[in-house]
Amino acid sequence: MKLTAELLPHEKGFDVWLRQQNHVVAKLILNPDPNVQTQESDARQFEDIILAELQPTGGNKSTIIAWLRIAYQRISYLNAQNLAKIHPIRLAVDIPPPRSPFIVERIMLIERAEKWREALFSWLKTHGTVATAEQLRSAAMLSSALCGCLLDPRKILGLHHIFGSPLKKSGTLAYVEFALPYRNLTGNLNQRWFPDPITEMLIVRGIDPLSPSAPSSNRNIFNQLRQFMKAMGISKGLLPGSLAALTETSSIYWESRGAQVDIRYARNRFISQSLKSEVWLRLNRGIDQKSEAFLSASHPSTTSVGVEVRDDTVLGNDSDEIHAVQNDQNSLITWWPELLDKLDSISTVGQSRAGIKVGCEAILSALSSDLPTYFQIYTEWLLSMLDGASSSGNPLQPETILGYFKQVTPAMLSVFGTQELHVNVGAERVVESYGTILELIPAGIRRTTLAKGMRELHEHLVRHYQFDPVDPVDTFGKEAEVAVVEARIISVDEYYRADSVLKGYIFQQISPHLINAARLALTLAFRTGMRRMEIFMLRLSDIHLEKSGDILVRPHAQRRLKSISSRRRIPIFALMEPDELERLNQWIIQRGPKASNKNSEWLFALPTGDMVSIEGAVDLIHRALREVTGEGDLHLHHLRHSFATWTYLKLRSVSYPKLADLFQHLPKTHAYLSKPQELRNQLIPGKHSIPSRSDAYCVSRLLGHSGPNISLNHYIHSTDLLIYGMTCRNAEQMEGPVLIGASGLPARSGFRYLTKSKFCLMEKFRVRNSGQYILDPLSTPDKKNAHSKDSTTVRSQSSTDSTSTFGQDFIKDFESAWRVLRLHDDGADTPTIVKEQGLQESEVTRIIDAARPFAQKIGLSKSLKNFHRQLAPPLPEGERERLFHANLLSALSHLKTSDPALLAEGLSIHLDNFSSHKRDVIFRNPENAAHALKYLKFLKKIGFGSESIQIISRAKPGEVTSLNRWIKALILPPTIHIKHIAPPNVTKTAYEKWIGIQVVDPRTGRGNHLLLAGNMMLARLVS
Repeated sequence: MKLTAELLPHEKGFDVWLRQQNHVVAKLILNPDPNVQTQESDARQFEDIILAELQPTGGNKSTIIAWLRIAYQRISYLNAQNLAKIHPIRLAVDIPPPRSPFIVERIMLIERAEKWREALFSWLKTHGTVATAEQLRSAAMLSSALCGCLLDPRKILGLHHIFGSPLKKSGTLAYVEFALPYRNLTGNLNQRWFPDPITEMLIVRGIDPLSPSAPSSNRNIFNQLRQFMKAMGISKGLLPGSLAALTETSSIYWESRGAQVDIRYARNRFISQSLKSEVWLRLNRGIDQKSEAFLSASHPSTTSVGVEVRDDTVLGNDSDEIHAVQNDQNSLITWWPELLDKLDSISTVGQSRAGIKVGCEAILSALSSDLPTYFQIYTEWLLSMLDGASSSGNPLQPETILGYFKQVTPAMLSVFGTQELHVNVGAERVVESYGTILELIPAGIRRTTLAKGMRELHEHLVRHYQFDPVDPVDTFGKEAEVAVVEARIISVDEYYRADSVLKGYIFQQISPHLINAARLALTLAFRTGMRRMEIFMLRLSDIHLEKSGDILVRPHAQRRLKSISSRRRIPIFALMEPDELERLNQWIIQRGPKASNKNSEWLFALPTGDMVSIEGAVDLIHRALREVTGEGDLHLHHLRHSFATWTYLKLRSVSYPKLADLFQHLPKTHAYLSKPQELRNQLIPGKHSIPSRSDAYCVSRLLGHSGPNISLNHYIHSTDLLIYGMTCRNAEQMEGPVLIGASGLPARSGFRYLTKSKFCLMEKFRVRNSGQYILDPLSTPDKKNAHSKDSTTVRSQSSTDSTSTFGQDFIKDFESAWRVLRLHDDGADTPTIVKEQGLQESEVTRIIDAARPFAQKIGLSKSLKNFHRQLAPPLPEGERERLFHANLLSALSHLKTSDPALLAEGLSIHLDNFSSHKRDVIFRNPENAAHALKYLKFLKKIGFGSESIQIISRAKPGEVTSLNRWIKALILPPTIHIKHIAPPNVTKTAYEKWIGIQVVDPRTGRGNHLLLAGNMMLARLVS
């Protein structure tokens, strides 16, 4: 038999070694005998003998791999020629280790990045304070990679589009959001980047809407950056040839300073989503912008940048294919190249699946003498897909089918070799192999194809070989899902508040058993990350509160798990608080002895013997979560995201302890993150050297995933913060003159600020450039009480606190008033509301009494006699309504500070003149237009200009006299939208003088009239 050129240099050494062995397989390879048959155990022993030759340093690894391949080929040949009956050995899979940043070639690139940084810092010292907007923009883009670890060329290009408008603020961090298209899935990936202090100052100073137009193409943007680097004094030989070269060099620099898993994320080598915008804003509500932590030395830029790369030549050869493992890298199946060539010769253009199937069958038939039996399952799968079978039920396109087959088949063969998947391997090992294969492949087209292809292969194994179904996302990752997941979580503080809200439902005639079951399920979901049915179908035998303190997640007759990887042990002593463990124990004690035999084995069985209503408990949890957060899209499954995100961030915070200080405004969350080493010691004993991927593997196993890539891609949404922690740690030793140059402050003033702290310099910079920031909707600082506990959190902890914080913060008062009205609508009496909300009784009474006429006026309450009619306005639903609500609330809060008289007058006009029938604000005579003018001024102040205004006319058709007088009196533009409606009574001419004013979305012409009126009502109650 003929060996490949790759193996020929190793053949002689293998033969010498082989003749020295006394093993049966070695003897049969040298002297084949068809009458002697070896077993699998013989093959495994022979493999071990070869592997024993591996040097401790791994220096001869390539030789050992080659010997295993030579042995594999010879055995296959002897068996095929009926010269021997030797059990096949397995192929060696060489998993390439991550490239060390400390080899000579990479150290040279690190030195290059250091020279770029030195040149940038030198330029900032000498030219930073007098730089032009164009220079500042180029400096910001360069600094984003060298100081901010922004390592995706598309994002650096995207930065160029944010310089034309102010940046938004949210909490203590500056950030840019990138809306990245993700494969062919619905929606975009949201990835957030927090610039380091230097880059943030350069970005803010580079904002200049009046400066010359930005370059129109990516090539021009890069050329401008390259010219800037040249002007800084960087020699031509050190200049990057493309943005890809810039980010590649910067990546190697960062790999020497941080965890490679983080750098892979920064380079987009694996995909992970940041929290949705509204979730991030919610978590940062009420943060004092003057936090003392140097980590908070940046202000937010929440401008969302849609990334589109138009000029591939700028990016260079930084495609996913460069980093992909080559097909069939470790497989030495001699017939595969020939089969692949023949399949490549099939043209799919204009051909049906049936026609292509005929062509494939002819090829397989011609090669049938060479194709072994273990390959049959793969050919069956190919032909099945060509028959129209797929996991979605919809036939796949022929080119897609062939692509899946060509990618998946060699990957599976490289792992299992001659073993038949349905005979020798089994479902568990097959499922585990999916994660192993995908772990080696960087994010890109090839991994997407592999993930989707393996999903189709597994569907074939389920359909024809009785394999258990698996969850596509949990097993194959985000690449195999059909839409981009919503990255939503709750904070630890919101978890406690939701639990408090659940306890309060006892006043609403809800079964105490159902409430306690919902509280327990809430705790298990948030603290352990278990799935819905994993929680509700727990048996008492799965829970061990003594000694080890764990929960076993395992399949049983009434519950199948999503995947084999879902089997796991969850160490609840490490993850749950003592009071939560005691509550679990009390639940078991109270329900255990009393439950009937029928359901005695189930955790969620009631003392009556009945099972807890799963839907009832989940509905209560959803209700509590949405009441606490104001988000109508939160579900039980988002608690699993919360567990993954916070647990991973806590484990990794050992490296970046200051990250916890970003959440000082959330006292429970801050306390949770402040003791990472304790959790790490319990979950990963002995693993004290960090950064380490053991953290990702740990969270992956707790979630029941096949590998960390699934968890990082789908459930962990805190990697962006870890990148920020790394950049801030790197910036802590930054020289003062560099910071002064980046800030643009006068040198004397800059040094004076620096003598106090670096934060002082940043604070002065923010004050000086406040016009370049826009306050984000949910981030209204309460400077007086920013570091005190959130009032709602305090209330959940103590019902005896009689000190009311009402009247100190508009947004908190607004939300507190809504909760008072909501509790009233749910039937709670005044003492109960006082206890739940921590307000004075007189304040609660005032809110309820004042709300009744407003609720009737805007159409919420139909009768003042019935105290349980609705007084609380409805919450916003959907992303568009929530954004409208958030912007309006922020604007009203700002107006209360800047012009409280106009706020009071505008709210009064809106509510006094609101028509619940047509939902417009009515003005009755153009001779008295002062109120209407004042109302339009009020609307403009809160963000509704003429483009958002709609005029309602009740005049008869053709009657425009009064309308024209109104237009003249109100100085309305010709483009104002006018809507004509029938008057309430056609016999009364007074209606002809009326106009109504509505706020509408200029894009759709529709308005959130009841939502707007409800917000006006609440604002009036707290103004």
